[in-house]
Amino acid sequence: MVNLLLIALALFGFATMLEFNFVNLLLIALALFGFATMLEFNFHFAGESRSGLLFALASMAGYAAFICCNRVIPTTTPAYAKSFHQLLVGTLCIMPFAFADGAGILLHFSASTWLWLLAVGFFPGFLGTFLAVSALARLPAVTFGTFSYLEPIFVILFGWLLFNERPGPLQAIGCCLVIISGILTGIITARQNNSVPEHTG
Repeated sequence: MVNLLLIALALFGFATMLEFNFVNLLLIALALFGFATMLEFNFHFAGESRSGLLFALASMAGYAAFICCNRVIPTTTPAYAKSFHQLLVGTLCIMPFAFADGAGILLHFSASTWLWLLAVGFFPGFLGTFLAVSALARLPAVTFGTFSYLEPIFVILFGWLLFNERPGPLQAIGCCLVIISGILTGIITARQNNSVPEHTG
């Protein structure tokens, strides 16, 4: 959850610099308050949490760069081509670390581990990246950023269904606030898109 909050802060900084208006600011503030509520306003870090915070900060910068770079790439570039090159570069960068302990370690993975690795590579890796790139080619950065706040809602939902991690009252309220922010963003974006022909026609 801490990582997601910091990513949201990154989206706030970059998105508002690119496409800023007062309504977007209020919606992002509402989503951030929802995140704080989901964290039950617990921002104390100690021990391993400090190292986790550093990784979260790095993740924040990386995800913000992902959004901004994909907004800069011309929309004429196919989404699958952009996804391929991004995943290819990521694979080449992580490969030395993956084989740091020797290639033989891969042979000791169990079948279930390989199954989960393939699932992680396909769903959040390929499918998530491809759909995000496709969305960024059609949505403003601030709109995509606000919609991406719905991600922790699914995390909590799947955690509840798969691991029996029942959310508390504050977390449920935070989820509602984030959902409301996403819905309002969608409504405002749709109205703005519908109003464009009226001004240009």
